Amino acid sequence: MNLDDIYEISDKKERKWIEKFDKSDDFRISDIKVDDGHITGIAIMEKRREHGTLPSLSVLSHLQFVNLSTLQLQEFPEEICEFNDLKMLFLMENEISELPAEIGNLMNLTHLYLNENPISSLPESFGNLKSLETFEAKNCALTHLPESFGHLSNLKELWLEENRLESLPANFGELHALEQLDIFENKLTHLPDSFGQFPNLEKIILTHNQLESLPENFGGMYAVKTIRLDLNRLKSLPRSLNQLKNVEKIDLSYNLLRDIEGSFGGQDSLIELNLGENLLEKIPEEICSLKKIKDLQFSGNKLRRIPKCIAGIETLKKASFFDNPFDDDGIPDELKLRIPKLKLSI
Repeated sequence: MNLDDIYEISDKKERKWIEKFDKSDDFRISDIKVDDGHITGIAIMEKRREHGTLPSLSVLSHLQFVNLSTLQLQEFPEEICEFNDLKMLFLMENEISELPAEIGNLMNLTHLYLNENPISSLPESFGNLKSLETFEAKNCALTHLPESFGHLSNLKELWLEENRLESLPANFGELHALEQLDIFENKLTHLPDSFGQFPNLEKIILTHNQLESLPENFGGMYAVKTIRLDLNRLKSLPRSLNQLKNVEKIDLSYNLLRDIEGSFGGQDSLIELNLGENLLEKIPEEICSLKKIKDLQFSGNKLRRIPKCIAGIETLKKASFFDNPFDDDGIPDELKLRIPKLKLSI
C-alpha cells in the first residue's frame, strides 16, 4: 500500500480504519484509491492461508470498487449492500454459497464477478441491478436463474460457463443490450422462444450442453458474428439461420444432425462452418452459395458424395471431409484438382 494514499484521506473514521487494518496479521491492502479525501476503491489480500474474520468495511461508505477475491469468505459481506456508489465488485474464488436479497440495492453496480463460488441460485432481487453491464459467475453451482434476470436492461456481457443450468427464464430474450453470451458446459436442454430477440448480440457460446433443438426465431439475431453450438444433441436446425447475414463463424460439430437442407446459403458473411462429427448423409448444394466461406468442415459424417459445386467456391481455402463412407466416384475430380492449392483433408 502506498503511504501517500493514506495522507490523502481526510475522513477521520476512514483514516483510522485504514491505519488499524494496516497492522493486521491476517490481511493486507494490495490496492487503494482515494478521491476527494475518501477511499473509493480497495483490494484486499490474505497474508496467511489460515486467517481470522475479515474486518467490517461499513466505515468505507464511499467505495466504488471492491476486490475481495481469494479470501476464503464463506458469507457475502452484507455491509457491501449499503454502498450506494459501488460500481465494481470482485468476489472470485471464495466459498460463498448464497447472495443476500439486499444485493438488489446496488443500483449503480456495473460489474460483478462471482467466479468459483458454490452459489446455486440468485435472489429474485438480482433483477434490480439495472446498471449491471458485466456479470461473471463461471464455475459456480447455478441450477437456475431468477425470473427477474430478464430485467437487467443494461447487461452487455454474461459469462456463466461450467454451471448446472437446465433452462433459462422465459424472458431471457429481453436482455436487449447483450453483446457477449457464454453458457459453456451447462445442462441446457432447450432455449426459450424469446432467445432470438437479441438485437446487439455478437458472440454466442453454448458449447457442451444438451440442446436438442433451437427456437424457430434463432436467426433473428442480426448482429451475431460467432455461434458455437458444438457438443450438443441437436437433431435439426431452424431455417431462420439463413437470416444471419453478419455471422462469420458457426460451429455445429459433435451433434446429431442428419439434414441441414434450407438452413444455409444466405449467410453472406460466413467464413468458417464446422459441421463435423454429425450424422449428415448429404451436403445440400446451397452450401455453395456462401459468398465468403474459407473453411468448411464435414469430417466424421455419413457422406457418400461431395457436390461438384464445392470445387467451384473460389473463396475456399480449407476443407475437411475425412472419415466419411464415400462412394468410389463420390469425390469430384474438380475438387481433387484443387488439392495443391487447397488445404483439403479427405
